[in-house]
Amino acid sequence: MNIGTIQCNDQGRLSGSLATVMVAMRFALREVGSANEKAPRFEILTRSTGGAFVQVGALWERASNETGECFLQ
Repeated sequence: MNIGTIQCNDQGRLSGSLATVMVAMRFALREVGSANEKAPRFEILTRSTGGAFVQVGALWERASNETGECFLQ
């Protein structure tokens, strides 16, 4: 099931949107700089009602066992 999309803009920044029955939001992804191999690849940020960016989640990069293709989870 696909509940959202992610796009890359001209400056190389990632953003997207998601929608479910309970939530509809636009978000930005910020790369996490960590030497820990178990750290997420990106933080998911959206704007609060006051306009400040707040973290609402994270994405980890994984590879398919069959094809080796990378995806975000």
